[in-house]
Amino acid sequence: TEVNRLLARAKIEAGRAELQEEWFDVLEAATTSTSFVRPQADSSGLTLALDVPPSLPVLYGDRQYFKQILINLLSNAVKFTPRGGEVTLAAGIAGDGWLDISVSDTGIGIAEEELWKALMPFAQVSSELSRRYDGTGLGLPLSKGFVELHGGTLSIDSEKDRGTKVTVRFPPNRMRRESVHGTLGHRTAGTSDSTQNSETATR
Repeated sequence: TEVNRLLARAKIEAGRAELQEEWFDVLEAATTSTSFVRPQADSSGLTLALDVPPSLPVLYGDRQYFKQILINLLSNAVKFTPRGGEVTLAAGIAGDGWLDISVSDTGIGIAEEELWKALMPFAQVSSELSRRYDGTGLGLPLSKGFVELHGGTLSIDSEKDRGTKVTVRFPPNRMRRESVHGTLGHRTAGTSDSTQNSETATR
């Protein structure tokens, strides 16, 4: 809800947001997030695609925050994409070893001079949009805050009337090639071979 978003944003700004960290499967989390938004996409007459390979490493982080990031990005994309358009959630390992997750759409886009507003809490990129679309404008700023808690980044690439692509990146030290369903999935940041991730989480 919007109240929960406000509370989460306040915690982040006050430096009181805490990560409940565990190893989890990226594809599973992405699938769950996409399923949550699919009814909204279907009712809007949109194609919602998922392009996440099962071979991705498992990720160490807050599973609920991670899913909230994806749901926020997907919901925004669906909200600002006209009927007949497409929204795609994709993921992969970049050349620098970081995990890249993107949500792209064929929606209304954002003019370059207004991109900064998209990451400002309570801001709408134009008065026309504020009249046409409801919402507090917290989705992207909150997602950015959640990503940064994991030592990651969020960026926006958009062109007015052409569409938008939002990319979130997670650092290599939060990934492992091992199975999430084995003992690794139950380890905590206190175990000896998770020290690096523990340091990342508590900085």
